[in-house]
Amino acid sequence: MARKDSKNFFYKKNNSLNKGFTKTKQDKRRGYNTNIGKILPPVEVVAAYEEMSPGSFAKILEMTYLEQQVKNSLSKQTAKNTYKARISGQICGCISCIAACFTTVKLAKMGAIIYSVCFFSACITTVLIVSIVSIYLKKSSQRQFTQTF
Repeated sequence: MARKDSKNFFYKKNNSLNKGFTKTKQDKRRGYNTNIGKILPPVEVVAAYEEMSPGSFAKILEMTYLEQQVKNSLSKQTAKNTYKARISGQICGCISCIAACFTTVKLAKMGAIIYSVCFFSACITTVLIVSIVSIYLKKSSQRQFTQTF
């Protein structure tokens, strides 16, 4: 076995000490350049446009400003829709839990204790499964979002 101070120790296959940074996808940088880096054309192209028709750069800036306004309004609308969907989901979940508790109490008062226990355990299991699935979907969507940027 090679000693730590020798070259052979650090130049083995699958040696995590010598690999440097972790492997990251180059798509992150490309995604940034395609989304943000190319809002305006290169300086040479802008100069050529200005020579051909004066005032074209101001028009380009105005168009990019309008495009940014549209993107901002779309992101605000998406956030508003997400908020409304989340609130309505919480309200529907609360109503469903209240209905399940009410039904369980009614079954218990009627003397069907076994049915009420089975119904309540089925409701709790359903709520737990839905919660776990939503947490998993939220984490996967966040992971997907961070991979695009």
